Amino acid sequence: MFRWLVDRGGLKPMTDSELVLVTRQQQYSDTVVIVFGSWNSNAGWQPQPGGQPISTWVSNASQFGGAVLVANDTFQSVSFGGRQPVQFSGQRVITPQPGVGEWLVLNRNEIEQFAVPAVRPPGAAGPEWELLGGDRPLPRVVTELPGTLSNLKGSGLTPLAGFPWNAQFRNTRALVSGTSDAFIAGASRHPQTGRPCRLIAVADHAVYLNGQLLAAEGGVATDNLEFADRTVKFLTGGNGDEKRTKCLLVVDGVVVRDYGELNQLLRPPPPPLPKPDWEKLQPKLVDLGNQLIDKFQENDFLNRAVVGKNPDEPRSQLRTLLGLLLTAACLWAAMSLVRRVLGAREPTDLNAAPPGGRPPPPPGGAAGVFGRRSKELATRDNLLEPARAACRDFFDTVGRPPEPGPRLPKVVITDVVRKPETLRQALRDLWAVAFGRPAPVTAVRWAALEPLLARALAAHREKKWRFVEAEAWPDVSTRSRGEA
Repeated sequence: MFRWLVDRGGLKPMTDSELVLVTRQQQYSDTVVIVFGSWNSNAGWQPQPGGQPISTWVSNASQFGGAVLVANDTFQSVSFGGRQPVQFSGQRVITPQPGVGEWLVLNRNEIEQFAVPAVRPPGAAGPEWELLGGDRPLPRVVTELPGTLSNLKGSGLTPLAGFPWNAQFRNTRALVSGTSDAFIAGASRHPQTGRPCRLIAVADHAVYLNGQLLAAEGGVATDNLEFADRTVKFLTGGNGDEKRTKCLLVVDGVVVRDYGELNQLLRPPPPPLPKPDWEKLQPKLVDLGNQLIDKFQENDFLNRAVVGKNPDEPRSQLRTLLGLLLTAACLWAAMSLVRRVLGAREPTDLNAAPPGGRPPPPPGGAAGVFGRRSKELATRDNLLEPARAACRDFFDTVGRPPEPGPRLPKVVITDVVRKPETLRQALRDLWAVAFGRPAPVTAVRWAALEPLLARALAAHREKKWRFVEAEAWPDVSTRSRGEA
């Protein structure tokens, strides 16, 4: 609920870029720094919004005309710009039931004790005294097992509230000092420069938690909600005629980025969409449709949209449309004819033999190593048959295994070869064509594989590689193609 009060007071969370801009340009006069709980971790680390620690944010905002609220019940030393820092003792305070007098606790619980407002000295007129005093004093601001504020004389902060007269420290049972220990302290000017600012120190952040803001005893609510509202007004004021609008809220070392959660929860749902009365709406829709159709018919809209205003003109829309349709029909007929012609041809169709018998061979011998069958396969861009025959002849020559499988047998490559993996990969590719699963071998693929045959054969003749068990295999190089 305190975040809702902060949001209602006009304070908005600063973005990362705004945090960096404030730290670089020292523009703290429009900034409110609120710290609840301890911001130091067990390892001594603290968050650094905008690139500087929380302690620096507190001291700089105090020095440069900003507003600061620190509420903490653990041990902490915080400097608000005075000669000495304020000491948050962290020693928990309780108020046991006294023998005589009023017991200043909530619901007869010694840890939920009321803060005792300090008496305003004569002539003290700072706005910090309005937090708990003014026209309506707040004697029922309850806290829950708080700590104490000490070392206030050199800090520049004025004690605004203390503890009941019989309050004592829970661990030592020693009485809390009414002069050196305080619960709430504040100031409206910098302790050394005298520049206007707003500073509050509270020895327990439970004062601003929902449990205490909404607490009650015997139907009588506490003053915590009113105190929290006065706190926000105190922090946003004191900046001339303008209110402070930027806020850095840190709760237990975590920077809070959203203050409007309660507004979102309390926001009423959107009203339901009105349901039309179809019985009354149907006649109107029918009349509107009839009027539109009547205008279309009177203006001959559809006919003019297709053929234009004058169909007899040379450049009329009708003639253009017919020309496009005829062109599309011609293209479709041509494509159908080409498909039928290509579909009727068989891939093995060859030209008729020339008259007079077999033509003489060319002067340079047969074209390539595959002859007429190679030409036929080349036209189909699949040289698997001649490529497989050439690769098998190669492996027959170098002494392949008697029963080859689809995978290359073990090969021994000597250390003379500089790139043995390249040679091994070439043998795998050739073996896959020779004895692997049949797959198309294009002309481009065979152009890359054919030079490997000669290189691999030369390397074998130079005894750079061989099959592992070649000594135990029968010589297959002299077998016929059927025996291999």
